[in-house]
Amino acid sequence: MKHTILDNFSMKYTKLNCTLLFFFIVLFLSCNNLIQKTDNKAVYSVDNIDEFKVITWNILHGEADITNRIKELIKLLKKTDADIITLQEVDNLLFNTITNDSIINNKYNFKIKLENNRPVGELLILSKFKIDSSYYLKLPKTRMGRYVLFNIVVINNQKFTIATSHLESRLTDNIVRAEQLDLIFANLRNKTNAIFTADFNFGDFEYPETSYFDTNFIDVWKEIHNNKNGYTWNIEYNVLANRNSYVGEPSRRLDRVLFKSNYIKSKYINIIANEPVLINKEIIFLSDHFGVESVFVITKK
Repeated sequence: MKHTILDNFSMKYTKLNCTLLFFFIVLFLSCNNLIQKTDNKAVYSVDNIDEFKVITWNILHGEADITNRIKELIKLLKKTDADIITLQEVDNLLFNTITNDSIINNKYNFKIKLENNRPVGELLILSKFKIDSSYYLKLPKTRMGRYVLFNIVVINNQKFTIATSHLESRLTDNIVRAEQLDLIFANLRNKTNAIFTADFNFGDFEYPETSYFDTNFIDVWKEIHNNKNGYTWNIEYNVLANRNSYVGEPSRRLDRVLFKSNYIKSKYINIIANEPVLINKEIIFLSDHFGVESVFVITKK
């Protein structure tokens, strides 16, 4: 079958349109930040540290004088100079402000996905160490868009899995949280070195969630402080926690740092951001949660 010159032109024009359409689709997806990965230059080399600091903190998205809180929150994060920072409730404003801070941007690596202009699951891990890879799992039966974020980082030539999450929040979600823990620990089971931080949304003596902890993991707070309460959700003292609490909800230790490894041991853990600050002549807390700061010592090199 013979093609006329007009037919040939039409075929080429159609191919060009398809190519342009594909290009604009890719450009549209990129511009809308459905997927974004960022990786800055790591501060540390891989073999020169004796200890490192990890912070976990739910930083309360979208309310309570957020513009002023962000400034003080970033100031505190920089002051701690932690090596790994895991954050929950990081909305688009918090993410952009934190990662665009020049000091944080120059010190920390991060690899995340954005969905609707905010980190997936509102989770963010900042690491001074090289991040080899980053991935997510959606938590089962979540009605609140909850995920777990995994980063594989390199510390003294050893790969560590850093995981952070924000489990389902409602008081009646006990079974759901237990199933979510089951999924997370199943994905950490074959990891030699792992640190798991989260806003667990349940206290120390709540069932069935506490029975779903992997016994290979050490709860740093319990190891160092035994039965000291360690409340990170303190409705008697923190007015933001009091305002955001459910009816009948008690103060509890919702935020934890867990680890398993033969290469590190825990040295120190304490609560941070547990005092209000003066902002524009008003005394406010930086979040409804207090943060947790822990230090690990390298035992093998």
